[in-house]
Amino acid sequence: MTQGSKARLRVVVCAPHPDDECLIAGGLCSLLSRPGIPVHVLAFSAGEAGGCPSVRRAEFESACRRLSAHPQWVALWPDGAFAETASVQRRLQLAAVLDTYAAGDGPCLVVTWGPGGGYGHPDHVTLLEDVVAWASAHPCVALLVRDDPAQVYAPVRRWLRRRALPRLVLRDPLPWRRVCASVTVDVAEVVDVRREALACHASQLPRGGVDAFLGAVLHRIGTVERFLGDAAALTLLRAAGVPFTSSPEMDPACEFST
Repeated sequence: MTQGSKARLRVVVCAPHPDDECLIAGGLCSLLSRPGIPVHVLAFSAGEAGGCPSVRRAEFESACRRLSAHPQWVALWPDGAFAETASVQRRLQLAAVLDTYAAGDGPCLVVTWGPGGGYGHPDHVTLLEDVVAWASAHPCVALLVRDDPAQVYAPVRRWLRRRALPRLVLRDPLPWRRVCASVTVDVAEVVDVRREALACHASQLPRGGVDAFLGAVLHRIGTVERFLGDAAALTLLRAAGVPFTSSPEMDPACEFST
């Protein structure tokens, strides 16, 4: 991939809430943006359940700048209640946003939470289902979703349950028309950038900051980020020079049809 073709590649990270961009793919965003690939991060809620929306937006924009990504404050749906918007309406609204990226010249890689939404947040799962449905109608779009085979986000799930967040869910892997592989991205060279970006979300961290809450999670994640990706996503990552390995066998969890 030449410098010009890298510039034509567009990466779109679909974050249900401000701060999800760091947890879904903070390291990958930083790696992809280094050679000049435009990385657009879309926040689909204002994060109002976790604090003042204007504060959340400022933190989100600061974190994206640290990742050298372009923040897009979409804020279509209420925090914690994505599913309360009728699915037909929600998917039309999502398509209106994502179609602008899919229609451009060059390939498009879309990234979001994977099966179970990382730690069971219902908004994560709802957005994942909607993104997969949209991507199924756009065969030219490559799809990469965050995987958590080692349950590194289990501490987040326990913390949220102590706060009585309703309807935490862990659904089965989604039906997906595309066969996909397990992808492990080496983010060792940008782990400090990812941590600094997460620290921008100060309103979401208890006393002690990132080390007190998510520091333990980031330590468990270590220097890799794991995803499930279709063949097109693997091709784009390879061409962009992203250091990764993939499983030799396709993941059967994605061999369903909608």
